[in-house]
Amino acid sequence: MLADLQAAVRDVMTGGEPTGLDGRLVGGAHPRHRLSIHRRHYATSLVAAVVSRFPATHWLLGSDTFTTAAAACVDAHPPDRPCIAEYAGAFPDFLRTWPAVAHLAYVPAFARLEWHLGALALCVDQPPVPVLPTEAGSSALTLQLQEGVRYLALDWPVDILIGGFLDETLPEQFAMAPITEWLELRGDRGALRMQRLTAGRYAFRHALALGTPLGDAMLVALAADDTFAPGDELGALLADGLVTGCMPGLLEVR
Repeated sequence: MLADLQAAVRDVMTGGEPTGLDGRLVGGAHPRHRLSIHRRHYATSLVAAVVSRFPATHWLLGSDTFTTAAAACVDAHPPDRPCIAEYAGAFPDFLRTWPAVAHLAYVPAFARLEWHLGALALCVDQPPVPVLPTEAGSSALTLQLQEGVRYLALDWPVDILIGGFLDETLPEQFAMAPITEWLELRGDRGALRMQRLTAGRYAFRHALALGTPLGDAMLVALAADDTFAPGDELGALLADGLVTGCMPGLLEVR
């Protein structure tokens, strides 16, 4: 059956033996050798996809180390969707378990940040909402934020390092020390912006991005930072042009 044939080819491409293809390989004197060409092309194409998605991490680790890591990731994580442009999302987490970079604890965070920046570069800002409805119960609203915004909590100041790479302003030396940072990432038509947030502002905006109702998001932020000022932070959110709509949809913005 076609499904069995496809499964057998998949197993070969991902490192298995072509036992399920016995009797089906035809053409030429050595059909198994020809199948090996496709297997190498499969691996090479996916490694190239990882390299293209992580140019900054490639620079950070060096070509040999990065390529070896990418090849190991390809072996461990075959594609789970048909679009190769969406491949390599598992690479940052893979680096957490790869022994060759175990002494560079900040590398997975760096790669994770780069993955999100790459995705945000394709986003386009939508018209923002200037004010929210004033009807009673507005604290129950669920706000819709710009598509091109992400929130990351990291344990290393990798935003400075990757910002220097993007701006080509890297110093000759950079001391990396662990520090908790809360980042807001924004992308619009290829332009990328990163800014650090306070614990309260991060908790508030991150909760909203996850679909938490406005009132509950404010409580989350107050639990993270008792100096959080809900009114001021809501105003800052609107002023930053991050809100594009609200639910329930029957309420009109005015």
